[in-house]
Amino acid sequence: MARRWTVGPRKGSPKIALARAARPGGKVKEFGGRVSAAVLSFDPLGGDMGGLAVDLVYDRVNADPRALAERLPGGAQGKGACRTLESGRPARDFSLLLCSLSAEEQFALLPEYLDRCGIPALAADRGERDPLVIAGGMALRLNPRPILPFLDAFAPGDAEPVLPPLLDAIRQTSGRGERLDALAAIGGIGVPGRTVAPVRAVMFDGDRPAARQVRPGERHGVFMVETGRGCPAGCRFCAVGWAVRPPRFFSAGAIRQAAAEGIRQGLRIGLVGASLSQYPQLDRLLEELGEDRADLTAASLDPAFLCSEPGRVLLGRLAVSGLQTLTLALECGSERLRRVIHKSARKEQILEAAARAGESGIGHLKLYLMLGLPTEEEEDLRAQVELVGDVMSAWLSSQRRRGRRGRLGISLNPFVPKPHTPFSHEAMPPLAELRRRIEAQRQRLRALGGIEVSGLSPRLAQMQCLLNRSDESMARVLLRAGGRWPPPAGLLDELLGDWEDRVHRPWPDDEPPPWRIVDTGVANAWLAAERERARRAEPGPPCRPGVCQACGACPERAEALNPGCG
Repeated sequence: MARRWTVGPRKGSPKIALARAARPGGKVKEFGGRVSAAVLSFDPLGGDMGGLAVDLVYDRVNADPRALAERLPGGAQGKGACRTLESGRPARDFSLLLCSLSAEEQFALLPEYLDRCGIPALAADRGERDPLVIAGGMALRLNPRPILPFLDAFAPGDAEPVLPPLLDAIRQTSGRGERLDALAAIGGIGVPGRTVAPVRAVMFDGDRPAARQVRPGERHGVFMVETGRGCPAGCRFCAVGWAVRPPRFFSAGAIRQAAAEGIRQGLRIGLVGASLSQYPQLDRLLEELGEDRADLTAASLDPAFLCSEPGRVLLGRLAVSGLQTLTLALECGSERLRRVIHKSARKEQILEAAARAGESGIGHLKLYLMLGLPTEEEEDLRAQVELVGDVMSAWLSSQRRRGRRGRLGISLNPFVPKPHTPFSHEAMPPLAELRRRIEAQRQRLRALGGIEVSGLSPRLAQMQCLLNRSDESMARVLLRAGGRWPPPAGLLDELLGDWEDRVHRPWPDDEPPPWRIVDTGVANAWLAAERERARRAEPGPPCRPGVCQACGACPERAEALNPGCG
């Protein structure tokens, strides 16, 4: 029998109702004889609920008749966050606590959350009655070491290959030690103290995209569907393009099937993927979704793609579907710096893309820019402002021809060197210098008039870099921070005296970085060669799964991972 909420939101709370609406027709399974898993999200109730990854884990566990999964609203206040949405059971009553951490900042939330739920934050302090805490997600793929003291196990790759053997291992064993030994024997799972590093980030080779509804309960919600994982573009700063290799695309038929539930509900279909612009069957996908009369939405598109015929068709479909905001990832302003970071769009393509977006009727154009990129000089920053001014002219001119007044927004963000990328060893400027440069660039951009400028704060950007470059010693800071991030002033100096060196100096080539506990498959020598090509502003070889094995990420039959290419 399902328990009532005893702490936190009332059972009839609108927020709880919205969160439960994310699973129409869902059932509460009985515990008896089943492996029980609480799936943790740190996102607000009724909001994103951890993205596609959280719902994917929830669905896959519940697909096993001998297992059950319920969701934990980690973003809720108080101890109400420690009871599941489906039955109200406490987190500590489950065999497993599975959490997907998509952003580094969520590392700071985990120890405080465990403590709030009555689960010892440190894995070494847990007993037989405590759940095994297992984490995955993009933040773990980048570098799990800062939170390893809080974890019983971690899975840095895709969830689908590891969940079935994980559940089997728990079913077939008893006792914490025996279970951890069994988990350590599973490829793609790391168990601190039992697994020899590195742990391979294993890949899902099936043709079943994740799909979920966001903003549940809204009349005009969005039903999100994966189009693929990874990205073949090879942007040298991008973790998704390098840590998630080879890129894989789901087939048009599988995407259409996954979208069917959202279409039946009358929701817009959100196409999710870092490389939608390079989807190999885009014409067919649009045709099939058009037959279903699906309204579409997508967050960000490549300017060069929008200048192509498939790009024009997709843009038209998005506009007809009511898309209000389109994001163009420009990153920088000069042609030289675009070559350094391996962005293919030329200035004339960027301006044409902005004009086409305005002509389509989309009312808000957002530009994503970066500052502090490797080899960046003052003239590159001036070129960035000039490019934004030209984009604004092209955008607003096309809007005026339609009798509209479009809005232009800018997200200006500090460059953060990410693990497993060609730029992983680059340095960040000192905080005062970074703040000065960001503020100066914001003033130049605002001087263009009529532009909204936002972005990640320099302090948070540097803290991202610190987490990416830290080992288990960072856990002391996270424990003392009590869920606050950035940590209180002085705490880093007290507990991590060398933290500024970790961020502000290039990582030494002869010093193994902490993130090599994860093996993404890409050879370190290949990343170093890409870094050298960047310094010469030269292009790198294209990523061609199933054809090329140069970087080391592709297995022998990489074509099996790309049903969307058939």
